[in-house]
Amino acid sequence: MNCLPGETIFRFLEGELPPNEEPSVQDHLLRCPSCRTAVEERKRFIQAVCTLSRWETPPGFTQSTMTRLMIQASSLRIPLLAIASGFATSTLLVFGYLWLTGQNLAGFFLGLNRTFLTLIKTVSVGTAKTIKLFSILAKAIRQLGAVLLSGIGRISDQMSMEFQIFLVLAACVLSLCLFLAIRKKMTIGVKT
Repeated sequence: MNCLPGETIFRFLEGELPPNEEPSVQDHLLRCPSCRTAVEERKRFIQAVCTLSRWETPPGFTQSTMTRLMIQASSLRIPLLAIASGFATSTLLVFGYLWLTGQNLAGFFLGLNRTFLTLIKTVSVGTAKTIKLFSILAKAIRQLGAVLLSGIGRISDQMSMEFQIFLVLAACVLSLCLFLAIRKKMTIGVKT
């Protein structure tokens, strides 16, 4: 058995069904417990809505709402006009250039495409060379560090333990002084 659509149930409850459809809907409701439950639920809903008190809008509500909507619409209109005028100006410039140089649109876009491809090619080659340079530099720094560490290791083998501790403490003090001096230079002119 096919259940009644919601629209038919509401029209039945509102008394808006044509007279020839009402008996068939009532017969269906007698045979279908699902539709009968739906009608009862909708009746309770309509009764609950009818018991609500009428809500009155405050004075000037419509006018203030419309004013805020107009402000929002006009604030949205300005960026859209700017975008549209920029697009129109760009289009006029392109067509003006094409008209003055005697080129067609396809030739213009082909030249523009070649320019972008050349730019991408140049930038990618430059980027690859820069990455290669940095990798060579990192390798050289790593090798220099290894040489320095091995040299320091050989020198420390010939020094006494007390002298090594003195050198480490002196390096820490010098590092702290350098840090404080750099910090002082960087904060000159900064208001706290």
